[in-house]
Amino acid sequence: MDTIERYATLAAQQMHEDGHRSTAARIAIHPPLAFFRNYVLKGGFLDGAPGLIVSRMNAYYVFLKFAKLWELESFARPVHHEDTKRTK
Repeated sequence: MDTIERYATLAAQQMHEDGHRSTAARIAIHPPLAFFRNYVLKGGFLDGAPGLIVSRMNAYYVFLKFAKLWELESFARPVHHEDTKRTK
């Protein structure tokens, strides 16, 4: 799991540097699509439980990657606060 997190962090940093963006929709859609691609399209289901585990771990990696990219974007954006001072 440490390796997955490390590579997700590196991938998110690279995507951020390349100008890619993340949204809540991407975080919600990409992991299930990654699971489907690995488990169904690439035949992971033929491997039984190991195929299921690998496909789920890959989907988790994709989730982390986009979540970390979203986090990087959140820290990179300037925060605008309304002036809370009251003038009389």
